[in-house]
Amino acid sequence: MAQQEINLGASANDGTGDDLRAAGAKINANDAELYAAIAGLESEVGGRQPSSANLDAIAGATPIADGDHIVGSVTITTVGGIITAISGT
Repeated sequence: MAQQEINLGASANDGTGDDLRAAGAKINANDAELYAAIAGLESEVGGRQPSSANLDAIAGATPIADGDHIVGSVTITTVGGIITAISGT
């Protein structure tokens, strides 16, 4: 469904715009469409988010060499595969 715009008329109370009931129906229809789209996105994204257990397994299996790692203007220092310091801007 396309967005339904409320016809405000040419000027206030001139009788050319949507009446209150028609305007309310358009608002409800627009809201229902938005809520349905949000629900669809939530179910789509919810099934794709990695669990913390998966992230822990990946982190545990990824060796990080000790020392300073420069990413742009940030220096990340690691010791024993653990981040011990972050500096820079």
